[in-house]
Amino acid sequence: ALQARSEILASGQTAEKMGVGIEAIPSYNITEDRLNFHPIDRGDIGFVLTIDGLRVYISGDTEGTPEMRGLKDIDLAFVCMNLPFTMAAEQAADAV
Repeated sequence: ALQARSEILASGQTAEKMGVGIEAIPSYNITEDRLNFHPIDRGDIGFVLTIDGLRVYISGDTEGTPEMRGLKDIDLAFVCMNLPFTMAAEQAADAV
C-alpha cells in the first residue's frame, strides 16, 4: 500500500505529495579527508519541503556544498552535524 504511493527522487528532481512541495538537493562531503563518507557520485540527497509557503530544508548527511549555499528563501533549516562524517557546528552555521 505504501509502496504504491511512493516516488523515488534523484538529486535535482521535484515532486508534490499531499500538497507538500518536495525538492531533492544533493548531499555529499567536500572536505578531502571526508570524501569517502558521502561521495558525490553516490547520489545522497537532502530535501526542501514547501508547506503552506513555509520552506524547510533537511540537509541529509552533507557539508556546506555549493547547492546548500545556493538555496533561497529557506524559513527553517535542519542541518546535520556529526564529525567526522558531516560538519562541526561552526561549519553548519557558516553554510546556512
